[in-house]
Amino acid sequence: LVVGAVFSLVEDRRKVALQNIKMVDQPRLGPAKAPVTIVEYSDLQCPTCARMHDFLENDVMKKYAGKVQVIFKEFPLAQIHDWTLTGSIANQCVYQINPNAYVPFRSLIYKNQLGTNAANVRDLMLTYGEQLGIDRLRLAGCIDSKASLPRVEASFLEGKTIGVQSTPTCFINGKMVLGMPNIDEFHKDVDDALKARR
Repeated sequence: LVVGAVFSLVEDRRKVALQNIKMVDQPRLGPAKAPVTIVEYSDLQCPTCARMHDFLENDVMKKYAGKVQVIFKEFPLAQIHDWTLTGSIANQCVYQINPNAYVPFRSLIYKNQLGTNAANVRDLMLTYGEQLGIDRLRLAGCIDSKASLPRVEASFLEGKTIGVQSTPTCFINGKMVLGMPNIDEFHKDVDDALKARR
């Protein structure tokens, strides 16, 4: 009797991991059936991530309207950033309360990143939520109970599994792009991904 597992020696293990990225019930921008999917792992306290968010929202989504969807993943680097975990929990709370408010909420966090600190992050998250029509008490209850922490942890673990080590890290139809890229190169990667789907 032999008991064991069979491993393929020709299969790219990273490709297999990428197939396991959760796409359902995740914050997104753009049509779910878009030919190009950009999955972004991001830390709310990371200045480069703030620039990347603005680039995706105001450049990529406009240039490739209808052709690209962006799926947002929390990747809080809590060992070096003191308020990112609270922000990520609030972010996912907002998604659970009103998915349509997630991207505007995230944008507010990034736009006000420099004025945020560990002492005021909770109050700021509640204020941003109110500005977007989210019930303050409901959001406070979610943040304080850390009800969305399992979603944040799942996103972080997923990123680690596929090789994310720093933020921002994007995958354009599976191709890894690290940091804030050269804009022309990023556009070329999206164009190449569109051509490959034709």
